[in-house]
Amino acid sequence: MDNITMNAIKEIKEYKYAPTVQKKKKLDIAYGVDEKYLFASGISITSILLHNDNSTFAFHVFTDFLDVDNASKFKKLAKNRCADITLYLIDCKKLKNLPCSDRFNYSTYIR
Repeated sequence: MDNITMNAIKEIKEYKYAPTVQKKKKLDIAYGVDEKYLFASGISITSILLHNDNSTFAFHVFTDFLDVDNASKFKKLAKNRCADITLYLIDCKKLKNLPCSDRFNYSTYIR
């Protein structure tokens, strides 16, 4: 990883429960959310998993907030639905200095 990536990502939590099947390719899906939308990203992931039983997924959630409770919920979801979920805790200090508005806050830059 380069210096920018290493400085931006404070912590990575990986929950890998997807089966490794030779013929199937894993579909990667990424989310960039702040604390307000972390729960909503979990709902979205749950919905994708519930409605696509024949597919294998790897979810990547980039966020500036991650507590033990949320991490535990993502781990449980990954385990129960046989998916890979990787959580990236981002340091957003520099993002908070970029132009923002009432409609779009710094978390827009996570995406």
